[in-house]
Amino acid sequence: MMTTHSPRSTPDRPSSPPESLALNFLLGLALGITFLALAATGYMFFHRTPVVEVGQLARIGGVTLRVARTGWMTNEHNHAEDESPAPAGDALPAEVQQLAEARNLEIEAATAEGQVFPMPASMMPDLPDDGYRRLKVEFTMENVGNQPVFFGPAEFRLHAAAGGEWSPRAVTTFQAGTLFGGQRVDAVFFFDVPQEEESDLYLTWMRDGRQFRIPVEGLYDDLR
Repeated sequence: MMTTHSPRSTPDRPSSPPESLALNFLLGLALGITFLALAATGYMFFHRTPVVEVGQLARIGGVTLRVARTGWMTNEHNHAEDESPAPAGDALPAEVQQLAEARNLEIEAATAEGQVFPMPASMMPDLPDDGYRRLKVEFTMENVGNQPVFFGPAEFRLHAAAGGEWSPRAVTTFQAGTLFGGQRVDAVFFFDVPQEEESDLYLTWMRDGRQFRIPVEGLYDDLR
């Protein structure tokens, strides 16, 4: 009589606890990195600053803005066009009169050659300081909604690639006010910019937690 013995099956050996912990850690780390990457991408997508060019329309809520043109203000004075009479100098000391006459002769000689003299800021009111140029920005803002909205210079900033940032000049810039539904305003504002930072400029328009970026390009040099 023969007895047949079937081979005994060997049970699978479970993974050791350290191996399971390492595997779970790696899976969690991969999921965490993926989540952070998706979150960063979403933040950049929803918070990137839209860019509009000069002449294009930007809209935040019920308010639209169109920058018509930008340019450097001129502060040159051509003596050939100055027809105002010179003040009498009889009361001045003789040596002062002689210096003034000599300077007038220099100006007349240079004017005859077509030269133009820049007027220093001290000789004309509200001119930029030495080393600065004044940027003029012409724009139109309109309330396309039904509710009145407040607007003002505080919504705007000028930035330079070199790191400078400026607010509109308070003296010569448009004043804050209210636009009712369907109303619009054509206005200007000004910035005094150091000459070493006058390249690669851009404006920002900020309103209701949103903003637009407007590159300052195609500058005119003859705005007055």
